[in-house]
Amino acid sequence: MYTPPIGLTPSPKYWFDTRLGVQFPSYVAPVGVLVAISIPIFTAQLEKARDATTVANIRSAYAEASALMLSEPTSTTATSGNATKTAANVVQVAKVALPCTDGNADVSTLPFTISLTGKVPATSATITFTFAADSTVTAAIN
Repeated sequence: MYTPPIGLTPSPKYWFDTRLGVQFPSYVAPVGVLVAISIPIFTAQLEKARDATTVANIRSAYAEASALMLSEPTSTTATSGNATKTAANVVQVAKVALPCTDGNADVSTLPFTISLTGKVPATSATITFTFAADSTVTAAIN
């Protein structure tokens, strides 16, 4: 009958002993601490990514609205992609994905003022851009 050398037999106190004498529970504790630390960090980074995606999508909608205004300056009704010109100075851009629905996205870097009309939908929204004669632009999320 085979008898393992002394020091390599599993101890009833621990689940598993390695050849170096390091027990399995000593691996679990540091990994558990690392996981406990990393979950809030990962969640915060995920929220920052959603905020950045929201701002980028709003900026992209603004570019689409500006392109329609520049390509059809005299028209009161025109359509290009998701953008629809509804008046001489108003363009609506539909199907804009806004993953950040908590309202914490930093829109201060955008070249226009933006306001929220009602609750931001979870999937997509329509943004109405109004181009004023003094070259200012306002936007409203519907």
